[in-house]
Amino acid sequence: MASPAHMPTGDDNAFGSPGPQASDHLPAPQAYEPMFDNAAGRRLADRYRLVRLVRRYPGDPAPEYWVGFDEVLNREVGVYLLSDRHPRALEIAQAARESATVIDAHFIQILDVDTEGSLCFVVTEWVAQARDLGALVTRTPLSVQAAHGVVRQLAEAVGQAHACDITHGDLKPSAVLVTATGQIKILGLHLEAALLGADPRRADPAAARGADVRAIAQLWYVALTGRWPGESAHGLPAAPDPHGRLFSPAQVRAGVPRPVDRLVTEALDPGRAPYEAKTLAAAIAALPRMREDDEPTQLRAAVPRPPAPTAVQPAIPSSPDPYAPSYGSHAAPPVRPRSDPRPTGSGRPPSGGSRTRGLIVAAVAAVAVIGTLAAFEFGGGGGGSPQANGASSTAATSAAPTTPQQVSVVSDSVWDSDKGQDDASIAPKAYDPSSSTGWSTSTYVQATEVGSYRKGTGLIFDLGSAQKVGSVTFDAAAAGATAEVWTAPAGLAALPSVSNSAPSGFTKQGAQTGVGGSGDITFSFTSAVTTRYVLIWFTALPHQDPDQDHPLDGYRDNIADVKIYS
Repeated sequence: MASPAHMPTGDDNAFGSPGPQASDHLPAPQAYEPMFDNAAGRRLADRYRLVRLVRRYPGDPAPEYWVGFDEVLNREVGVYLLSDRHPRALEIAQAARESATVIDAHFIQILDVDTEGSLCFVVTEWVAQARDLGALVTRTPLSVQAAHGVVRQLAEAVGQAHACDITHGDLKPSAVLVTATGQIKILGLHLEAALLGADPRRADPAAARGADVRAIAQLWYVALTGRWPGESAHGLPAAPDPHGRLFSPAQVRAGVPRPVDRLVTEALDPGRAPYEAKTLAAAIAALPRMREDDEPTQLRAAVPRPPAPTAVQPAIPSSPDPYAPSYGSHAAPPVRPRSDPRPTGSGRPPSGGSRTRGLIVAAVAAVAVIGTLAAFEFGGGGGGSPQANGASSTAATSAAPTTPQQVSVVSDSVWDSDKGQDDASIAPKAYDPSSSTGWSTSTYVQATEVGSYRKGTGLIFDLGSAQKVGSVTFDAAAAGATAEVWTAPAGLAALPSVSNSAPSGFTKQGAQTGVGGSGDITFSFTSAVTTRYVLIWFTALPHQDPDQDHPLDGYRDNIADVKIYS
């Protein structure tokens, strides 16, 4: 069936989206004419308004699938609509109810099953910002890592359904949606087979489970090669099979690791190594994780990655530079004003000027030393008042500039309109010096700027207690983002619930446009503030192609190597 992937009306202006548009793999709205009289605009159960017909199934009368709108919860839904005269109406309704018993977020959830007059209807979850697997591999297969992530989620979810004695019965590329965050949603659990004419309750349980497992292997093959393992099907070209022997993924595409190739081949042929969904999921999880560098260059995305962070050490100049400040291993590199005439490159300054400056500095230093010795001598070699000497020492110390120190980050959390759930598990990578990737935003499919609904996305860093903060540095992989830094009031001891705008009471310390791509992004505050929480927030994102960890192209960036200084 067509995938119900659509920009929801509640999020249609995500980062400046022009408005709701159907995903390109949905049938055009005019592809079907409704068979049910006055269906468009009709309200079911006084809450579900039918908006647009998406698909018609075989049968007489033919079941239909609609985009609907739940007027009570103000959200889009999917609605299966069929006549009570349909010969399998009871089986279809029962399949929907049984599907609802599987509690796994990877499946499109069944929200309601009911009848109204001569109509039976099934209401389902509607997925935003997703494309089905068949559409994703049309231009190029997924990376090995992305394919691994998709099929692992698929196997684990199907294993959960099998544990509840529920099978899918019709797993195919259009039934697996990949969301903007790389998560999958599976359409039609138990229900799709019933709509297409099968009665799931009469199927042999072992055979049905085996068919699901083989379908998982077929979808893995599709994700790796962009071909269907057999004759051309589901809009995909056939995989090579000279002399009736199917090529393995590694024979179709370079760079597929041998353990992956072997496991896909075994799962495709149940006679070689029969798998249950649960054991296949465990075998997938046990595969060695493929590094990005293991794939051939042409298979990797062109998105620049920030260099692996190293300990901050002062560079040793090739020649003495009297203007170069010295800073410790935890101090922030200085930000020079634009008016500083000193060369910014790595070359040496003109030799004459350098020599002259060096002589002047040496002369000044000699005069200072002589003056100090004279003062010491004429002042009695330190035999004066101890109190006076102490006061002089204190004055000299207070006159010396203080060196910024790096402030430790205790934890961080995601702050955006998705309620802080986008890749929250990897958020600590943003300030982990051993991570070369950091935390990535979601991939937004249509927009680059602030919109009326989604105001921004980023991370809040918890310092554990109120600290003095004067500057923040971090990396972003791709150029073109607009970034802001905000700080909490000094007395704020706990964060409020995540909302769509900057946290209430926070103060913006600066904004920069077109940042990212190379080098540190530095925010230096006008004056140091006392705060426990620091927010790094993107309000515009650059467009990126798919990469190893993000199967969708769209607008995203990352935050890595975060350092906060006093």
